[in-house]
Amino acid sequence: MPVITLEDDTSIKTFNPPSRFDPLVATDAELEEYGFPARPDHPRLLRLYQRVFTRLKGRLNCIEPAFRISRDGSHDPRDRLPAAGVFSGNNWSGGVVRLPPGKSFNQVLGQWVVPNAYPKSGEFFLNSYWIGLDGFTGPGASEALQAGVDCFLFGTSRSLYPWHQWAPSAKVAISNLAVSAGDLVAISISASPGAGATTATVHFANISSGVATSYVISAPPSYQLAGSSAEWVVEADPNHLADYGQLFFDNCIACAGNSGAGGGTGRKLDIYRGSTPISESTLITSQVIQCRYSA
Repeated sequence: MPVITLEDDTSIKTFNPPSRFDPLVATDAELEEYGFPARPDHPRLLRLYQRVFTRLKGRLNCIEPAFRISRDGSHDPRDRLPAAGVFSGNNWSGGVVRLPPGKSFNQVLGQWVVPNAYPKSGEFFLNSYWIGLDGFTGPGASEALQAGVDCFLFGTSRSLYPWHQWAPSAKVAISNLAVSAGDLVAISISASPGAGATTATVHFANISSGVATSYVISAPPSYQLAGSSAEWVVEADPNHLADYGQLFFDNCIACAGNSGAGGGTGRKLDIYRGSTPISESTLITSQVIQCRYSA
């Protein structure tokens, strides 16, 4: 397994599966060897796992990822509005689920169609669409394990790319996996055993193109996962949120051992500019969250 070291001394362990690798029939040992998510025991999670890889069957193109530190902007834990309720803030819109004390999430999954965002002026805009663990409240409020797709716009130029971040470490972009508006992407983050984990496996699949990759990242020095919350989020500074129309996070599931929680069973998050909501969310079903630009 190759190890890539970036300029800030961040090390990432990558994988290079053989051509025509089929995770639907691979053994548990082969899945681990090539960095794929473990086959879930929970029936609902297993159906999701099979559905994703069935859609990729015969055209799955696993690549060894290349990375770069992204300077476009960090995706840190949630900013909270001092005068607002605990589930309001000024940079996250979407859904969050939490666990009672003593329990922890060890995996989060989700998929969505990447929106075709556009700016209303010539300024720069940065929209981020991601899933993650921690960064909300409680024991994990100071660190956040996230992976998603960023859309950076400036004038008529735009850049879309997948990324991950275990804040407060730097955001890292995948530089050789193309993403376009309209693509269906699926992401999973696994950090066993949950609370106390210092490594995590990220699996990213562009279902539209068939290109996928997996790799293992490490927690920031002196940090570890709390696993106290799971999120499905549209993130932006309220002054730099481009009109993205709407986005539906689907198959929103967070795992705590052999049990699971749907993202739509928690609480919704909205982005405000002052007292006005500019990105609002709706919990459609237990596994579907709608985010809608409303400025």
